[in-house]
Amino acid sequence: MKNENPSRPAGIDNFNEWLTAQGPRREREEKTRQARIAVKIQQQLSIDAEIEQRELLVTNAELWAKCERLRGFIAACEARMGAASQNSPERQWVNWARRYVDTLDPLNSDYLEKAIAALPVRLRNP
Repeated sequence: MKNENPSRPAGIDNFNEWLTAQGPRREREEKTRQARIAVKIQQQLSIDAEIEQRELLVTNAELWAKCERLRGFIAACEARMGAASQNSPERQWVNWARRYVDTLDPLNSDYLEKAIAALPVRLRNP
């Protein structure tokens, strides 16, 4: 019998035989397709992580600058108060204000360690 379907290799006249013969090629193509998808997903995750790192950098830099302004303000208040005793309400306010600002400061938290740990490997050794 003559092979009437040119897309089928010569000698395969039965559709089931042809389909079985296509299996390994289709499996290779599917693995290749899945590998490409995995690479694209990984690339997008890397891009998303870098965007997040940049946003955190800007946010924490702004917060740090705010803390520095607050510390300057507290120092100016302290200078205006003069020599207040350690137990005075003025000194207690200054101590409270400094402690509060310290809680806001990203450099007093684990921000820096987390940012370094999250830095993509490709950026660590340019």
